[in-house]
Amino acid sequence: MESRNRKLDHVDSQQSYEADPDTFARHNILCESNGLWKLPDDFPKTILECFELGKQAAGEQGIICGTPSEDLKSYTTRTYGEFAATAQYLANSLKKHSLVSGKSKIAIYSSNSYEYDVAIIGGYYQNICNVSLYDTFGEEAVKYILEHIEAEICFVQNQKKLDLILKTKPAHLKIIVVFQKFKKIESDYKIISFDDFIAIGKDSSFDNVLPTSSDIATTFAR
Repeated sequence: MESRNRKLDHVDSQQSYEADPDTFARHNILCESNGLWKLPDDFPKTILECFELGKQAAGEQGIICGTPSEDLKSYTTRTYGEFAATAQYLANSLKKHSLVSGKSKIAIYSSNSYEYDVAIIGGYYQNICNVSLYDTFGEEAVKYILEHIEAEICFVQNQKKLDLILKTKPAHLKIIVVFQKFKKIESDYKIISFDDFIAIGKDSSFDNVLPTSSDIATTFAR
């Protein structure tokens, strides 16, 4: 099947075509015959490269996201420069804790937040794949996923999610990084705040191992 990587001839033109008559699968006409978007050679090929391009365009002081206060009455903006620096410290901390580029995976059990995104980009600086966990999975599924990916570090949002992880006692897990306030307790795992985990990275320095387009960035468990 020939490539249909071209612009629409007219605003009313069909935007997709039947790629497989047996399954009725349709592809956008701007895709290659394998169903993938074809990008110019000088376009970003990884999520990290997209982030770096955004930082370049917006500048160090450009706003990338915001963080609401606990009472949701105020909003703190975050710049690309701040975000990138924090992600780099997180990447350093991952290496300090012996995670292996291109092999290790980190788990993230949280709703979307500044810390969530920093953990993702920080992982990419060391070519470390991330796997998200969700409340809808239930305890058994959370434990299964953590053990299946052999996660040594899990980032969690709050006390409730921390308690669930501690209850399931997944094998392989060594460190739990908590985004919000939590109770200090005795545990077989090292439980550390997000700020303290970042602080470890500030005192460390490692060469980044950047991912390529053939590396796995994110795995979704279903």
